[in-house]
Amino acid sequence: MGGIFPNDVLYEFVTLFVVLDPIATLPVFTAVTAGLNRRQSLLVAFHARGVSLLVLQFFIVAGQHLLDALKIPMPRSSSRDRSCSCCSA
Repeated sequence: MGGIFPNDVLYEFVTLFVVLDPIATLPVFTAVTAGLNRRQSLLVAFHARGVSLLVLQFFIVAGQHLLDALKIPMPRSSSRDRSCSCCSA
């Protein structure tokens, strides 16, 4: 049985960081909360974080079933096999 390796955690973190792109969302958040005080701005941030957590958890749990229902093939790979067929020589 494989455990969680530091490289796997780093790989998952970088993937989420690139997909979520928190640097690019800062100007959007600042523009949306421009007229709010600090407390209201924090409430908006926590609400957005909660909604994004629920969406992420939904797709973690139901994502593969949703792809199967839509008949979209997605190979299931192990955490050790990160190579794709287009990159392997």
